[in-house]
Amino acid sequence: MSTNNTLAELTSLAISIIGSDRFDDVDTSGEDQITSRVQAAIDATDGDLTGLQKNALRLLLAAYNCDADLCDETGDTIRVATMAEAVESGLASYEGVILVNGRRCYVEG
Repeated sequence: MSTNNTLAELTSLAISIIGSDRFDDVDTSGEDQITSRVQAAIDATDGDLTGLQKNALRLLLAAYNCDADLCDETGDTIRVATMAEAVESGLASYEGVILVNGRRCYVEG
């Protein structure tokens, strides 16, 4: 994990996608508990989350683990994506196009 990726930011972004009530019984200082809860939300089949929400959570975990790339429209990697970029791309559309510094990009992870 990159030192730029904090557990607090992961928790905050996950809560912004799925709501704080899903974390009521979780110790938010425990990395395994947070990542497990996010993965459980991705894997859930109850239909509470949209496909885009699950996509954003998947990319969020990848970015947290520094396994998500910010790519330009041609597919070339620019750099490792931030968690915020991962969420924005995941929620934008299934193509995930977002603007970063005026440049059309997407997050792959």
